Amino acid sequence: MYLKRMVASFFQALVEMRHEEKIMLSPRVYFRVAKDGLALVSLHMDNAQARTLSIAEARQIFRSIKQACGLNGVEEIKIAELSWKTDARAKSNQSTVVVRLNGPSGFIHERLKRDDAIAAVMEFDRKFDLKDSA
Repeated sequence: MYLKRMVASFFQALVEMRHEEKIMLSPRVYFRVAKDGLALVSLHMDNAQARTLSIAEARQIFRSIKQACGLNGVEEIKIAELSWKTDARAKSNQSTVVVRLNGPSGFIHERLKRDDAIAAVMEFDRKFDLKDSA
């Protein structure tokens, strides 16, 4: 129990970092910008986790979000041990997008506002360019 509180406190400190250092998908799922890449941060009470990604790996995630939202469909990618699924199909609530993250630290299911997901894609594109430079 003590370890869970300590981990939750650590991740809460990450939340309090300056907003411009993050690309927000939701208050509980975001990317923290670092010099050598990005950290994917998920702050779920029973499963808080952070995973460092290269810009190329993060680019794959943002491309899949853009593709899913653009086609109102489902996109799934795998990066090493991480599986990321974006479900943007029009359902009862067309203003939401569901992301599922599965990796060594556990499984996350998060409903995002579609506008927030699109804004995050645009912010990533502005900072890092969605087009592959290679």
